[in-house]
Amino acid sequence: QFSQKLRVTKPYATARYPYDVTTCPEAWIRAQHPKMLYRRVHQRGGHFPGYETPDLLATDLRELAASQKTLFY
Repeated sequence: QFSQKLRVTKPYATARYPYDVTTCPEAWIRAQHPKMLYRRVHQRGGHFPGYETPDLLATDLRELAASQKTLFY
């Protein structure tokens, strides 16, 4: 059971890359971040997506911004 003190109550987005240094089950992430707005699981890339897979990172940022216009505009 996660502590209520550790919950992040702000809007949250995440992307998972197969060669990242850490991974967590989605249920754990959702337990700590109940306001998760966007989650993407990628088939390539690692800990430095801006360097390794900039196309995927840019797509994620565009999709997040498009889906949450009230947060960004």
